[in-house]
Amino acid sequence: MFKKLLTMLAAVFTVLVITGCEAINEVQYKPEYVLTFYQHVQYPGNSKKIEKEITDPRNNQTYWVNSNQFFDSSSIMEVKMFPVEGEPNMYTLAFKLDRSGTSRWTSLCGHSRAVKIIIMVDGEFYTIYQQAMDVIDDDNNSNDIWVNCSAQFDILTAKGIMSHAQQNYKYFHPDINNWWFDKSK
Repeated sequence: MFKKLLTMLAAVFTVLVITGCEAINEVQYKPEYVLTFYQHVQYPGNSKKIEKEITDPRNNQTYWVNSNQFFDSSSIMEVKMFPVEGEPNMYTLAFKLDRSGTSRWTSLCGHSRAVKIIIMVDGEFYTIYQQAMDVIDDDNNSNDIWVNCSAQFDILTAKGIMSHAQQNYKYFHPDINNWWFDKSK
């Protein structure tokens, strides 16, 4: 019995050594700096069942949003920061999007011509802004799609979003061939 237990422990240890700690980190990773983009609506609207109230914690101002989010971090593969001219410590962001994200971003931009967009970071109100339609090319002329987000972010939030974007994308799009991926979910 003891020999069987020892053999099983050795096998587990061997698997951990071979796969490395990165696989364990993927299982334990909790997304941070997750962005969600919502359409700002005037309340009471026509669809009371899909509208929700959110509050800006800085000034307790309330906003109503369509609770069906337009866009979120699950489509952002990578992020770049660009300083805002005349605004020290403020940045706009560019997002490298996957195919689904490209169509969702286009929809967001089309709708935001008439309404404002509210950004939440980790489920908390961050800002309200008007998004302009803008697509930029990647530096290496690949087929990657980059879009500019015209909202302004403080330096700490911008760096957090940028540093977590790739790991968040992996979290939202797990490798189904990975041993640690729970295929039952």
